[in-house]
Amino acid sequence: FSGRANTSSTEIPVFENLNEVNFDAIIAKAEGNQNYAEAIRYYFIKYLYQLDCSKQIRYDKNKTNFDYLYEMKESEPKRIFRSLMLVQESVVYGHKEASLAMLEDVKTAVNSPINSASVE
Repeated sequence: FSGRANTSSTEIPVFENLNEVNFDAIIAKAEGNQNYAEAIRYYFIKYLYQLDCSKQIRYDKNKTNFDYLYEMKESEPKRIFRSLMLVQESVVYGHKEASLAMLEDVKTAVNSPINSASVE
């Protein structure tokens, strides 16, 4: 693994190993460039990593978001994941314009105490 994402024609990152991703640096760069869609995508992937670390899901690059929803027990993290998934998919697949307000909502959800406690 080179530390870089494999990307498809829609530029959606696919990582072999989330442990090797420096989310904070990637997100900071996207935010600095005001690329809110990219920052939202990486916050979403960071949340997948948090869920994997807390054993609520088992990350696999071949799983779909719905696979992860099915895998999770009903909980606050599942509710947050569902919400983040909808935002991320609307930006990536629905070609909805990502805004600073959307990014701030995503950032707040991903960095909330219920989630950050499970990742060091």
